[in-house]
Amino acid sequence: MTRRPLQIIYPLLLLILCAACDNQFEFRSSSRYVVISQNLYVRSAPSPTSVVLRTYSQGDTITAKPSDSNWLIVNTDNATGFVPSNSIKPLETASHQGFIAFNNINNWHTATYWIILTSALALCWLCERLNMQIRKRIGSQGMVRRLPLIPVVLFVCGGLCGVLYHNWHNQLIDSLQSLLSFTPTQSDVMGWLLWAQVLVALITLLIDLLASIFKSGAKWGLLLTLSDLLLGLMVFASALLLTTPFYLIGLAIAIVLFAARYIRMVSRSTQQHPRYVPPV
Repeated sequence: MTRRPLQIIYPLLLLILCAACDNQFEFRSSSRYVVISQNLYVRSAPSPTSVVLRTYSQGDTITAKPSDSNWLIVNTDNATGFVPSNSIKPLETASHQGFIAFNNINNWHTATYWIILTSALALCWLCERLNMQIRKRIGSQGMVRRLPLIPVVLFVCGGLCGVLYHNWHNQLIDSLQSLLSFTPTQSDVMGWLLWAQVLVALITLLIDLLASIFKSGAKWGLLLTLSDLLLGLMVFASALLLTTPFYLIGLAIAIVLFAARYIRMVSRSTQQHPRYVPPV
């Protein structure tokens, strides 16, 4: 892909992303809380005088998401209710703390999110440049493998994790414990899905490593695989950061960005190092 189409695509994607910065696309993840007041009244509106829909006792756990600085939204008995934020506190367990920190960072309203996203995209570009330099060095000897698979697989995993986190935040948090303990239960569909992603990524990494070593030798093959893995990790982070707050729009933008860069990288590699044809 030439530079001119990319110069048109990138500003267009930036405009689409800015247009997506609206409340209807805002990511407000549900989290678990524990009731700290004697009685917690779920009300029909964010007002202390509105109708009470349900009552919780001290120590009960509920699932809620922020509405504003004073109220949180809960779903109870097929109805949406509101609870005061000073009557509950986050349920922070060992397996939840990392997700709570990620949820606080992954808010497009904050400067931290844009700094992290910009850094991830910049690192993606730097890793791509490094990868191309390594391929150029190896390709001069006619021993380069043109199609890296691990960045593609990690991109798919990043987008899929973003979709899962956006829609099934609590289930994903609960499944993390089984992923870390290597014991997903039979009914834990989310845990098995996470395990499938890890397994596919590891198999792809092994295939890339063996193919690179076979094509380029042990030294250059290992270096090229590490470069592909580093690029894949940056692609994973970028896809995840774009998908979780902006959902389908972010996923679409990530697909276009990655496809444009990947096609360009493969195209340049093919032009610089055409397939060897033996003389007649």
